[in-house]
Order: sequence, then C-alpha cells, then structure tokens
Amino acid sequence: SREKNNLLEMQVTLQNLTDDNYELEYKVTWLDGDKFKIGETPWLPITLNGKEQRNIQQIAHNPQVADYKFQLRFKQEGE
Repeated sequence: SREKNNLLEMQVTLQNLTDDNYELEYKVTWLDGDKFKIGETPWLPITLNGKEQRNIQQIAHNPQVADYKFQLRFKQEGE
C-alpha cells in the first residue's frame, strides 16, 4: 500500500497456481488508525484463469483511512 494524493492506495497480487479457472469475489474494508471500519467495497467479481497472476488495486475515498482488510472468496450464487 502507499499514500497517493492524501488517500491510501492498496494493491494485492493474486496468483492461481493450478490449471483450473476460478470464479471469485473480493472485498476491501477500509480502516482508520484505530482499526475501526470506516467503509468497504461491495463484493466484486473476478475470474482467475489457470496459471494467471493478477493485481487488484483500490483507492480509499476518505483521507482518514490508514489501513485495509482484503477478503477473497469463491463466487456466491444468489447474493
């Protein structure tokens, strides 16, 4: 992560070590300096193909954001 224009920017690298394709979802929870939640993204879809590596980047929309939590899960049907 880094600070850009007074906002926290995060980057996570995902790597699929298998030959299988995966339908995934990720969410970023933005935290203040005391680790309290001050915002989050919705679950966002991503397909990670076999042997693919991909970077995910998000920028906080609040200058009070000091940290983040990244969550990844298999795509949930019906949500």
